[in-house]
Amino acid sequence: MLEKNYDFPYIKYDPSKTYREWGLAHGESFREGIRELLEIRKELMLNKNPSLSGEIDSLAQLQFNITKDFAPEITEEIEGIAQGADLSISEIVILNNYTDFRDI
Repeated sequence: MLEKNYDFPYIKYDPSKTYREWGLAHGESFREGIRELLEIRKELMLNKNPSLSGEIDSLAQLQFNITKDFAPEITEEIEGIAQGADLSISEIVILNNYTDFRDI
């Protein structure tokens, strides 16, 4: 049986890396795809709920701050992804929480 290759990204887990290093590697490796998906999701989100356009960054930062108190290791990885993809933290939060923001 032939295996199909869908070109899904593959990230090999390395237990020696910190959460931030892990995020940085992810952001650097998939920078272009992360940036493209962010633009697609932002456009879809704002088409569905245009009232978010002036508040989306502050809402994303608020969610990040709450997550930091609850699960700091997750926010360390998000910070690394943002740095590696050359995006803001709020942009990564928007990307990761697309349906949450879209449905607000």
